[in-house]
Amino acid sequence: MELKPTNPVYLAVIAVVIIGIAAVLIWTGFVQSATSEEAMNGLSQPWEITYLGAVDEQASEDERQKYLNTFTEHNAGVKDACEIMYFYNYHCGACQLLAPWLDEFKERYPEVLITSYEIHDEDSTARLESAKIEYGISSSFVPIIFICGSVIEGVETIQNMFEPMALSVYSLPLR
Repeated sequence: MELKPTNPVYLAVIAVVIIGIAAVLIWTGFVQSATSEEAMNGLSQPWEITYLGAVDEQASEDERQKYLNTFTEHNAGVKDACEIMYFYNYHCGACQLLAPWLDEFKERYPEVLITSYEIHDEDSTARLESAKIEYGISSSFVPIIFICGSVIEGVETIQNMFEPMALSVYSLPLR
Protein backbone atom coordinates (compact mmCIF):
# COMPACT_ATOMS: atom_id res chain seq x y z
CA MET A 1 0.00 0.00 0.00
CA GLU A 2 1.40 3.36 -1.00
CA LEU A 3 1.02 6.17 1.53
CA LYS A 4 -0.21 9.31 -0.21
CA PRO A 5 -1.48 12.48 1.46
CA THR A 6 -5.04 11.51 0.51
CA ASN A 7 -4.76 7.98 1.94
CA PRO A 8 -6.70 7.63 5.26
CA VAL A 9 -3.88 5.55 6.78
CA TYR A 10 -1.39 8.32 5.96
CA LEU A 11 -3.64 10.91 7.60
CA ALA A 12 -4.06 8.70 10.68
CA VAL A 13 -0.28 8.26 10.99
CA ILE A 14 0.25 12.03 10.73
CA ALA A 15 -2.42 12.63 13.40
CA VAL A 16 -0.77 10.14 15.76
CA VAL A 17 2.64 11.75 15.24
CA ILE A 18 1.25 15.24 15.96
CA ILE A 19 -0.53 14.03 19.10
CA GLY A 20 2.65 12.26 20.21
CA ILE A 21 4.74 15.40 19.77
CA ALA A 22 2.18 17.45 21.71
CA ALA A 23 2.20 14.89 24.53
CA VAL A 24 6.00 14.98 24.73
CA LEU A 25 6.00 18.79 24.86
CA ILE A 26 3.44 18.77 27.66
CA TRP A 27 5.18 15.93 29.55
CA THR A 28 8.58 17.65 29.46
CA GLY A 29 7.25 20.74 31.22
CA PHE A 30 6.86 23.33 28.50
CA VAL A 31 4.71 26.22 29.72
CA GLN A 32 1.05 25.68 29.06
CA SER A 33 -2.07 27.21 30.46
CA ALA A 34 -5.54 25.92 30.99
CA THR A 35 -8.82 27.03 32.44
CA SER A 36 -11.29 24.52 33.74
CA GLU A 37 -14.43 24.18 35.79
CA GLU A 38 -12.40 22.35 38.44
CA ALA A 39 -9.87 25.19 38.68
CA MET A 40 -12.66 27.70 39.16
CA ASN A 41 -13.94 25.98 42.33
CA GLY A 42 -17.32 27.60 41.89
CA LEU A 43 -15.99 31.13 41.35
CA SER A 44 -18.01 33.53 39.22
CA GLN A 45 -15.01 34.26 37.00
CA PRO A 46 -12.46 31.82 35.57
CA TRP A 47 -8.92 31.88 36.90
CA GLU A 48 -6.14 30.95 34.57
CA ILE A 49 -3.69 28.52 36.11
CA THR A 50 -0.34 28.55 34.37
CA TYR A 51 1.62 25.32 34.48
CA LEU A 52 5.27 26.26 34.79
CA GLY A 53 6.77 22.85 35.38
CA ALA A 54 9.25 22.11 38.13
CA VAL A 55 12.06 24.00 39.75
CA ASP A 56 14.63 22.11 41.77
CA GLU A 57 17.96 22.47 43.53
CA GLN A 58 19.84 22.47 40.20
CA ALA A 59 18.31 25.82 39.17
CA SER A 60 20.51 28.92 39.37
CA GLU A 61 19.48 31.94 41.44
CA ASP A 62 18.57 33.82 38.24
CA GLU A 63 16.45 30.89 37.03
CA ARG A 64 14.67 30.73 40.38
CA GLN A 65 13.98 34.49 40.36
CA LYS A 66 12.63 34.38 36.79
CA TYR A 67 10.46 31.39 37.72
CA LEU A 68 9.18 33.19 40.82
CA ASN A 69 8.39 36.35 38.82
CA THR A 70 6.47 34.35 36.22
CA PHE A 71 4.62 32.43 38.93
CA THR A 72 3.63 35.64 40.75
CA GLU A 73 2.52 37.30 37.54
CA HIS A 74 0.15 34.44 36.73
CA ASN A 75 -1.07 33.41 40.18
CA ALA A 76 -1.33 36.51 42.39
CA GLY A 77 -4.50 36.37 44.47
CA VAL A 78 -5.89 33.08 43.10
CA LYS A 79 -6.09 31.29 46.46
CA ASP A 80 -9.64 30.04 45.83
CA ALA A 81 -8.52 28.29 42.63
CA CYS A 82 -5.24 26.93 43.96
CA GLU A 83 -4.49 23.81 45.94
CA ILE A 84 -1.18 23.51 47.78
CA MET A 85 -0.10 19.89 48.24
CA TYR A 86 2.95 18.85 50.26
CA PHE A 87 4.25 15.29 49.90
CA TYR A 88 6.79 13.85 52.34
CA ASN A 89 8.00 10.61 53.88
CA TYR A 90 8.52 10.04 57.62
CA HIS A 91 11.75 8.17 56.87
CA CYS A 92 13.16 10.86 54.57
CA GLY A 93 16.07 12.83 56.05
CA ALA A 94 15.41 15.86 53.84
CA CYS A 95 11.74 15.82 54.89
CA GLN A 96 12.81 15.77 58.55
CA LEU A 97 15.05 18.81 57.90
CA LEU A 98 12.16 20.68 56.26
CA ALA A 99 9.51 19.82 58.88
CA PRO A 100 10.44 22.51 61.48
CA TRP A 101 10.65 25.17 58.77
CA LEU A 102 7.24 24.21 57.38
CA ASP A 103 5.71 24.09 60.88
CA GLU A 104 7.02 27.60 61.55
CA PHE A 105 5.61 28.80 58.20
CA LYS A 106 2.19 27.35 59.10
CA GLU A 107 2.27 29.16 62.46
CA ARG A 108 3.08 32.52 60.81
CA TYR A 109 0.54 32.07 58.02
CA PRO A 110 -2.36 29.94 59.31
CA GLU A 111 -4.58 31.20 56.49
CA VAL A 112 -2.41 29.43 53.88
CA LEU A 113 -4.00 26.03 53.42
CA ILE A 114 -1.50 23.25 52.82
CA THR A 115 -2.68 19.67 52.42
CA SER A 116 0.05 17.27 53.56
CA TYR A 117 0.41 13.72 52.31
CA GLU A 118 2.70 11.04 53.79
CA ILE A 119 3.57 8.92 50.77
CA HIS A 120 3.52 5.52 52.46
CA ASP A 121 -0.24 5.84 52.74
CA GLU A 122 -1.89 4.21 49.69
CA ASP A 123 -4.29 7.12 49.09
CA SER A 124 -1.47 9.65 49.39
CA THR A 125 0.70 7.73 46.94
CA ALA A 126 -2.21 7.65 44.49
CA ARG A 127 -2.68 11.42 44.96
CA LEU A 128 1.04 11.98 44.26
CA GLU A 129 0.83 9.94 41.06
CA SER A 130 -2.27 11.89 40.02
CA ALA A 131 -0.52 15.22 40.72
CA LYS A 132 2.52 14.13 38.70
CA ILE A 133 0.28 13.43 35.72
CA GLU A 134 -1.68 16.66 36.19
CA TYR A 135 1.52 18.73 36.47
CA GLY A 136 3.32 16.88 33.69
CA ILE A 137 6.28 15.45 35.57
CA SER A 138 7.52 11.90 35.25
CA SER A 139 9.55 11.50 38.41
CA SER A 140 9.68 13.20 41.75
CA PHE A 141 11.48 13.07 45.04
CA VAL A 142 10.21 14.12 48.44
CA PRO A 143 9.92 16.64 49.85
CA ILE A 144 7.87 18.11 47.03
CA ILE A 145 5.20 20.82 46.88
CA PHE A 146 2.64 21.29 44.12
CA ILE A 147 1.28 24.84 44.08
CA CYS A 148 -0.90 26.45 41.39
CA GLY A 149 0.60 24.58 38.48
CA SER A 150 4.16 24.70 39.78
CA VAL A 151 6.32 22.05 41.39
CA ILE A 152 9.00 22.78 44.00
CA GLU A 153 11.37 19.98 44.96
CA GLY A 154 14.07 19.75 47.61
CA VAL A 155 14.64 21.39 50.99
CA GLU A 156 16.66 24.39 49.80
CA THR A 157 14.34 25.16 46.89
CA ILE A 158 11.24 24.89 49.04
CA GLN A 159 12.76 27.11 51.73
CA ASN A 160 13.78 29.74 49.15
CA MET A 161 10.72 29.74 46.91
CA PHE A 162 7.63 28.43 48.67
CA GLU A 163 7.04 31.39 50.98
CA PRO A 164 6.99 34.10 48.29
CA MET A 165 4.92 31.87 46.01
CA ALA A 166 2.32 31.08 48.69
CA LEU A 167 2.16 34.71 49.82
CA SER A 168 1.51 35.90 46.26
CA VAL A 169 -1.31 33.36 45.86
CA TYR A 170 -2.90 34.50 49.12
CA SER A 171 -2.04 38.22 48.62
CA LEU A 172 -0.34 38.28 52.02
CA PRO A 173 2.54 40.47 53.19
CA LEU A 174 5.79 38.99 54.46
CA ARG A 175 5.66 38.48 58.26
